[in-house]
Amino acid sequence: MTFVLSIIAEPPPFPPAGQNAAASPQAPAPVGGAIQDGNRAIEEIVAMMKDARTKVPYTALSVRATYVRDIAKRLLEINPDPKHPKQPVDIIQLIGHGSAGRVELGSYWKDRPLDRRKGSAVLDSNPDSYGILTDTISAGTSVFLLGCHVGADSPSGFVASGKALLFDLEDLTKANFYAAPDLVFPAQFEDGFLYRGPLVTRDGKPANPAAIVNAQGTTTNVVRTETAPPPKLLRLISAPALGIREPDAEAASKLGLPGELGSYVSTTPPGPLLAMAELVYEAENYRRVEAICGLRYLRAETLDGQVKYFEHPAAATTKPYKPPTFASPLLDALRAS
Repeated sequence: MTFVLSIIAEPPPFPPAGQNAAASPQAPAPVGGAIQDGNRAIEEIVAMMKDARTKVPYTALSVRATYVRDIAKRLLEINPDPKHPKQPVDIIQLIGHGSAGRVELGSYWKDRPLDRRKGSAVLDSNPDSYGILTDTISAGTSVFLLGCHVGADSPSGFVASGKALLFDLEDLTKANFYAAPDLVFPAQFEDGFLYRGPLVTRDGKPANPAAIVNAQGTTTNVVRTETAPPPKLLRLISAPALGIREPDAEAASKLGLPGELGSYVSTTPPGPLLAMAELVYEAENYRRVEAICGLRYLRAETLDGQVKYFEHPAAATTKPYKPPTFASPLLDALRAS
């Protein structure tokens, strides 16, 4: 019987004010400025899979991971000897907040990609991140990297690539890696457990390895709603997808804001999105604004905690969507500063 293992991102423990981190409970919501909607996607998937795993016609198990080393630990708990597994895993679904060439685990909540003691909290093409997976994934296993745009081409100026990540992981493990090239949201797990949305190979070609259990790919159209005022951006706070999580404050405040950001249109996405923040802005009329999904959306948090989405006009008129190009001059400006 087919065995599907889901490894789902989990926030690290955070201490209450004045307490030591080692004694703290699990954080119920993202901190460090992250917007709640991405956390809602994780919560929905966790609850959905818990309910579905005894009802699907294959063996299903879901576990959690905060750091990349947790992925290795969970796999070794199931198969201490991956070369001679007692219970072979056919499909691994690694589920977290994504952008091109990256799957965020605990870094989504902590806004830090690295812990000095526990290692990387994001899976990317840095060998210090993925190297710990050596000898933990059996050759021939199908691995789905499920976060928004993980397998996509990077917008101009971004420093990570879906193709590079898939190549590195396949070269390391000899397993078969696939990644989501577009949006990822809970409804794509149609039976409550197995992902049925689009996937690509390391060559960027469409793939549907979920056909192992007779799954079919699905697409969802975004319905536009003109309900929210556009963000009035003030300054860049950070640029994780450009490799800059803490830009020099004085330099960032002097950077001109890309004019294209003002053309985004209020919209409603197909569901809560598993997307990491690629560019983060301070705004006059929102608490925080994030560019996500290959710059396709702006995700904005209102002062009273609501989440609003704005979509780049090209997404409605160009199929497939091609990322805008304004990230490249922004990166050049940050480097020059």
